[in-house]
Amino acid sequence: MGPEHGEALAACLALDLGIEQGWRNCLIEGDCLVVIQKLLMVQEDASAVGPIIKDILRLSSFFDTVSYTHVKRSANSAAHCLAKAAFSIQAGGIPPASLFDTLEVEAKFH
Repeated sequence: MGPEHGEALAACLALDLGIEQGWRNCLIEGDCLVVIQKLLMVQEDASAVGPIIKDILRLSSFFDTVSYTHVKRSANSAAHCLAKAAFSIQAGGIPPASLFDTLEVEAKFH
């Protein structure tokens, strides 16, 4: 798996978390421009990450609003943390506790 897979899995896990927490609005910030562009295009994607993109778009329907924004890696510690964890989290696994702290800190800036 490459960075695109990690970033896409992180976005998918973030939306899963948002659904579990009952959030109505979600902002997905990512440092992988290719993934953010694919999410903004909202069209069929035949690439290797296409199935994950499709799942992200399906999950986004559970929210009132979902925004996708490209940011520099240094400004996106939550996504970086989750992208790293995505490689070790099995389906149905529990996100790392440190992620919740990072999300709380970043939420204060939005």
